[in-house]
Amino acid sequence: MIKADLMTREIKTGGWPTYTLNNKFNENPEYQENSRSKNAEKLDPPPKTNESPVTSKALIDLSQRLSQHRSDMLCAVGEAEEYNALCSKHPGLKSQTQDLYNHARERSAILLGKIKALETLISIQAPKQC
Repeated sequence: MIKADLMTREIKTGGWPTYTLNNKFNENPEYQENSRSKNAEKLDPPPKTNESPVTSKALIDLSQRLSQHRSDMLCAVGEAEEYNALCSKHPGLKSQTQDLYNHARERSAILLGKIKALETLISIQAPKQC
């Protein structure tokens, strides 16, 4: 359309270029009619269905994953607490257990993120299942 002088391209600094229809396009009824019919087809929304994008099987899988991550989280927190308790009781073990403690804390933080993600997704999808 640019080559046919129906449209111009305007380049803005630091942004995306914009395209504007020229008078030649606006004056020709053939172009306007084709443009309207094509745009009307593109703007029609897809038909709505009663089906949820997440099936109940997927929701069950999400719940099972959430349960597993919660169990893993308790394990990682318990491990970190035990390393901390051992360091308090036996200060000589601190240098040996510090990396293990840090790793357990890191795992618990990652698991917490996974738990939050799954809980959010389940809370969004669960009402749609009803």
